[in-house]
Amino acid sequence: MIVYIVKASFCLAILLAVYHLFLEKEKMHQFNRFYLLGSILFSFYAPTFIIYTSSQTIIEPITNVQLLTDAMIQENTLNYSHMLYILYGIIAAILLIRFTKNVFYLIHKIKTNTKVTYRNATLVLLAEKLIPHTFLSYIFVNKSEFQEDKLEKALFEHELTHVREKHTIDIFVVELLHIICWFNPLIIYLKRAIKLNHEFIADSNVIQSYNNTAEYQHLLLSKVSQNRHSYLASNFNYLLTKKRLIMMTKQSSQLKMLFKKIAIIPIALALLFIFANRVEAKVIDKQTVLESEIILQEKVTPEMIAEYNALAKKYNSNPEVVFKKKEIQRLKYIYSLMSEKQKETAEVFPNIPPPPPTNKNVKGKKLLPPPPIPANATEAQKAKYVKAIEKYKKETKNVHPPLPPKSEKVVKGKLVPPPPIPENATKEQKATYKKAVEKYKKEAKNIPPPPIKSNKKE
Repeated sequence: MIVYIVKASFCLAILLAVYHLFLEKEKMHQFNRFYLLGSILFSFYAPTFIIYTSSQTIIEPITNVQLLTDAMIQENTLNYSHMLYILYGIIAAILLIRFTKNVFYLIHKIKTNTKVTYRNATLVLLAEKLIPHTFLSYIFVNKSEFQEDKLEKALFEHELTHVREKHTIDIFVVELLHIICWFNPLIIYLKRAIKLNHEFIADSNVIQSYNNTAEYQHLLLSKVSQNRHSYLASNFNYLLTKKRLIMMTKQSSQLKMLFKKIAIIPIALALLFIFANRVEAKVIDKQTVLESEIILQEKVTPEMIAEYNALAKKYNSNPEVVFKKKEIQRLKYIYSLMSEKQKETAEVFPNIPPPPPTNKNVKGKKLLPPPPIPANATEAQKAKYVKAIEKYKKETKNVHPPLPPKSEKVVKGKLVPPPPIPENATKEQKATYKKAVEKYKKEAKNIPPPPIKSNKKE
């Protein structure tokens, strides 16, 4: 957590430095507004961005001394962190109470005073002397000055800009950020930069509407001595300094501003790469015996060992019990994860005989005879073996020999006689065999006998 806060703070510091040096003095106020708000989101996001890297490491064995030292360090760290959390919570609570108090104070003023709709805003008429200031869509003004029409139109236009641009939301965001990150001094500068940017936007809109910069500057100078109001309100008199007066008459190059806007992209990418969270994909090449035991013990829970002992005891105590496939698979799985020490203290792995094979006649091939009955087989398993043997004998009886060939061929002038009729042939097969024999006899009569060779000389 501390590393994350440090990274986010450094990232925000760099972004604010870029704003102060290159962006604040340029007349691109809308861009600067979203840059400042985006800097908050970006600085919190950059440390969470993950970049995966690969490395090859060897885990070193953990000794008892190391474990003891780590435990002591962790205990001391917890004590100090607990105190820091309490201090952080107290200060954050004070700032939150202050923020809530100011919000309710403004809401109370809105509810208890006269309100008048003016263009896209609501005027809250107050009896006290004050300069106009804005909260959400409400503009607080002096009641008598408003009724006597003594309020300058430029002031109204200034405050209407705050309402139209919803500047109060920006202030809410930065104030809540200040409550959470009160320990970061950069938030104070960020608040001032955002509020000053709001004034730049409002001043620019007034000058565009009335096109009288000098008169508006004199109006600002006449209001300098008046007191400021709630820090939550976008008020006219906030940071009335030389910067606002200079900005009104400043001329900025469009090409220069475009270049600075584009330059923000590589800066953001560079910061994302610098402050990203790097995760190494470690490959373990070698492990000691102690390491392997530690890893295995992390996988095998006491509940799994108890389950293994119960199943093993079940099969070891009753040899006649029927073995269940799922239970045997579970036994083998847990046993494979156990360390050598755990295997020594656990129940003996049961003697599991192999299951009897099933014989199938595949594409007319001969059936394979079942294996002999194992010596360690239980009575139930022996019965299964006997059934398998009997089934084999029955199936082999039903396997009939192939039919005789459809046609006989003459081999070197001689007919090949058909095979004898098998004893286990069916009626149809016997009839087919008889036809083959009769056909053979007929064809044999038509074949002339071979010529008689004479030994006499002609």
